[in-house]
Amino acid sequence: MAIIIYLRNVTADFHTVAELLMEAGYKQKTLNDYSYFIDHRETTAQLGLDKTITFNVNEHHSLQGLEIVRHTILDTKKKAGGILEEENYHIGYLADESKVRLFHNWESWLSFLYRARYQTMQGQQVRVYTPAYQLLDEGILLEYTAADDRAGVSRVVSCSIKKETEESVVKGEPYLIIEATGELFILPEE
Repeated sequence: MAIIIYLRNVTADFHTVAELLMEAGYKQKTLNDYSYFIDHRETTAQLGLDKTITFNVNEHHSLQGLEIVRHTILDTKKKAGGILEEENYHIGYLADESKVRLFHNWESWLSFLYRARYQTMQGQQVRVYTPAYQLLDEGILLEYTAADDRAGVSRVVSCSIKKETEESVVKGEPYLIIEATGELFILPEE
């Protein structure tokens, strides 16, 4: 089942909206069809003559895929105007069992997921990157410090890494990306 999101009462004209969708990577299905799609994301947008854009989002997207689609919809809304409406769906839950949608509780959910992810990585072999995926360091993740970014999402801003003979602290602006390598490493007891 697809996640359906409407952008209603768009203030931009029909052709401007069509250009915005194509700039975002959508392609027109046929010359006489006002349906647009993104092949690799399995997401479609239907542009109606009633000044409504209907986004059908595949519910099985990865978190990164959902972030891209969300950003595309927000960018389209910013440039074309209109009111966002979501159908009754959810993609997850917060710790207090509140439902999460793409435009409701999203930032809180990302923070919840990131905190859980990094807590499970402590004591594991990791690689630490900049947001542009430049490798900064690698080793055993001992601890990390998180802070909210401009969107209110909790992200890692520094961490301490244990190597065979030393410990190092890695800091990053605006945040760090930490990925587990899947390698097993057991720290010697002190």
